[in-house]
Amino acid sequence: IIGTLQANEALKIILGIGDLMVNRFLLFDALAMEFNELKITKDENCVVCGPEPSITKLIDYEQFCGIINDDVQDDFNEITVQELNDQLNNDQGHWGLYIND
Repeated sequence: IIGTLQANEALKIILGIGDLMVNRFLLFDALAMEFNELKITKDENCVVCGPEPSITKLIDYEQFCGIINDDVQDDFNEITVQELNDQLNNDQGHWGLYIND
């Protein structure tokens, strides 16, 4: 359920449509099957997006978690967050279905 909601938010961002969950936090209680929403505000001293960030780049999560996947072949092409950002900023790429050659 949460993964579907996250994928939906990502699609809205990529396609530039819909109302994003900006300044809102969604809580899901699976036992009661209830959703609740909290309003949140930006921390002006945020270590990522504040005026003087101390965290300035992504970490390598596979290395951090000790994951080694040398023998696994992906059936799809992946792009990094930076590559997506570059494509969005340069208005490049096709945002439809991708079919492997």
